[in-house]
Amino acid sequence: MTNENLFSKIESLRAEATGLRAKGVRDQERLKLYEEEVSHLHEMIRDFKRHRFGSKSERWESPEQMAFNEAEMLAKSARPFITLKTSART
Repeated sequence: MTNENLFSKIESLRAEATGLRAKGVRDQERLKLYEEEVSHLHEMIRDFKRHRFGSKSERWESPEQMAFNEAEMLAKSARPFITLKTSART
């Protein structure tokens, strides 16, 4: 190889290295954005779960629920009715 070819090859490799470093920086920035987006989506999922399954979602009682709860309480507090069968022995 001649000196000119070596110089050309060195310059080509330097340009390629500079381009790869710039690509690495862009990839790192893109990765950071993706990680932030994933974190934001996880936070949204936690909020949705908390809203859907949290204690606040269970607080409201419909009139039907209240009637059912009242009937359930009355059933628990009522005394059991016991009937005694008498057997007729001869």
